[in-house]
Amino acid sequence: MGIVELSQNDIFNLSINQATATFLNTTVDFIQGRWSRDLGMSEAHIKTWIEYYHRSQVSGQPVRFEYAYTKTETEETVWLSVVVSFIGIGSYWRPRFSYVAEDISDRKEIELELHTKTHELDQFFTASIDLLCITDTEGYFHRLSQQWQDILGYSINHLEGSRFLDYVHPDDLSATLEAIHRLGNQKTALHFKNRYRCKDGSYRWLEWRSINIENLIYSTARDITDQRQFELDLKTAKEQIDLVLKVLSGSFSDWDLITKNIYFSPQFKSMIGYSEDELEDSRDMWNSVILQADRENSWQFLEDYNSGKVDQFCATQRYHHKDGSIIYVLTRATPIKDEQGQVIRIVESYLDITELVTTKETLKVSEAKLSSVLNSSLDGIMAFQSVRNFEGKIIDFEWTLSNPAACRMIGRSEGYLMGKRLLEEMPGNQDEGLFEGYVHTVETGEPYQREFYYNHDGIESCFEAVAVKLEDGFAVTFRNVTTLKQSEQKLYQLNDELESRVTDLAQRHAEMVTLNEISDFLHAAATVEEACYTITSLVEDLFPHCAGDIFIARKSHDRLENMSHFGPYFSFQMDLSPHECWGIRRGQIHHVEADYPSLRCQHIPSEADLAATLCIPMIVQGETLGLFYLATKNADVLDDAKQQLAYSLAEQVGMAVANLNLKETLKHQSIRDPLT
Repeated sequence: MGIVELSQNDIFNLSINQATATFLNTTVDFIQGRWSRDLGMSEAHIKTWIEYYHRSQVSGQPVRFEYAYTKTETEETVWLSVVVSFIGIGSYWRPRFSYVAEDISDRKEIELELHTKTHELDQFFTASIDLLCITDTEGYFHRLSQQWQDILGYSINHLEGSRFLDYVHPDDLSATLEAIHRLGNQKTALHFKNRYRCKDGSYRWLEWRSINIENLIYSTARDITDQRQFELDLKTAKEQIDLVLKVLSGSFSDWDLITKNIYFSPQFKSMIGYSEDELEDSRDMWNSVILQADRENSWQFLEDYNSGKVDQFCATQRYHHKDGSIIYVLTRATPIKDEQGQVIRIVESYLDITELVTTKETLKVSEAKLSSVLNSSLDGIMAFQSVRNFEGKIIDFEWTLSNPAACRMIGRSEGYLMGKRLLEEMPGNQDEGLFEGYVHTVETGEPYQREFYYNHDGIESCFEAVAVKLEDGFAVTFRNVTTLKQSEQKLYQLNDELESRVTDLAQRHAEMVTLNEISDFLHAAATVEEACYTITSLVEDLFPHCAGDIFIARKSHDRLENMSHFGPYFSFQMDLSPHECWGIRRGQIHHVEADYPSLRCQHIPSEADLAATLCIPMIVQGETLGLFYLATKNADVLDDAKQQLAYSLAEQVGMAVANLNLKETLKHQSIRDPLT
């Protein structure tokens, strides 16, 4: 942070703190008192900062902006959040500003990672050939991939938010509900199959893989309608298997367990990187290309099938590719039994799903990174889904995400917030105008940024928030800036105090200069009358808005004569008796304000409309030589500082009068003594 002044095209560094010098890899003394252009700052840098300084000066309000600064030594780009504030006119009539800068590079990096993660997820949903979806345990769709529209015929907008159980075949509904219940206990479910109704009234068979995480079900489904039909056909007879083998053009194998003959299609060999003649059709070949763990699982399946433990085989197996990599293959096996119930033949189909597995792993890593970012972020991050009425108008928003930092700031747990509506839980968003800003962001796609003071719903803090559109809703990142605002306010107060003290110091300096000038005149004066008359105009400058008199005691000490008057004629009189002044009678300063009129001296007219009076006796070595009197209609102009100034002036005049009297006495003695 620091304080600067502006010229037309440069910035003068008046004062900076050590943090600024450290950031710029230099010292405070090197920067303070120098122009930015002399420090080697670029024209673009200076122009940008001057623009925001002018905005603050015109608006009279602090201006915040974010700025990418590239360090010269390391060429490292650092993001800064800067608040500049106009604080007045400085020296040489240049506008003066304060600035506070904060390094927000980490936040910018987090925002970029979050955007990348969201984009990757969107790309995955768009590109997947499988039916991907996110549902809840209550039976509702939350998000679906494009394949759902292609397979069932309904639009994605129609399906999202609807109850997926309404599309399940009535005969499969009970089994589906049971699978959801098992999924809640086991967390994962594989190979569950049911039928879904299409828009044209027909049904399609889907095979599911699902995982349950905090009441949300993440699923991959595959349309197996054709496969089911094939399986039904394969059960009729061995001849149908031969027919299938003739029409199959994909990767498959045919294992005859009686003759030990094995056939691998050219597509299978090509899938693992070999030409048809590079690999023989044998069990040893298959053992050499499949990973050991998956090979053992295959033979275990054969035993389980013969014993009746399983009735089908579908698994992801890993194979060694010719180039040394590992590929993932979705293997589906159809066993054929003889009349005694023993498996005599196995037909397997293979599908290379390496890309899908890699994508899933990437998605898993991205989800872990996103979770880490959300959990470790110091900023609050929330996501909301729009709630619309029948006309499609947004009437509220529903919580879908809240990271730990956000929960701490608003004093509510994530479990409590999920599914809650924004205006029902925190109606202060409507009162502060935040809700309208969020609606505008959802409807236009324009980001919404704001700083605001929130004193609703059990929360009292200053926040800085940025909202961006997220599907049919928005995500908002916010931080508590109460401490920063308090620091800014404290800085403003300190600046005001500094300016006030500088003003006071300048005034005291001017007063001291005037006092010195008065002292010079007093020492140069030949008589008391001349001294009092000469300093009248100078004394009037020291006490504006005041009237005053300088009284000098006669040699008889029975009266005090008015030697000088200045200011308005509040209380002018020619002379007074020592007994008419409380200051002379008490031998000390006598200050009276309008609240105590009975304490006024007798030489002050009772009808005088005065706010304050001040009587200062001029006493030198115990002898009262005169009186310095001030009166005003504004009590504020006779504050403690002015009273002390008046006392100093009276003391100077008294000493001068004593010196002049002494000179006159010595002069008379020098004339008289020679004559005697």
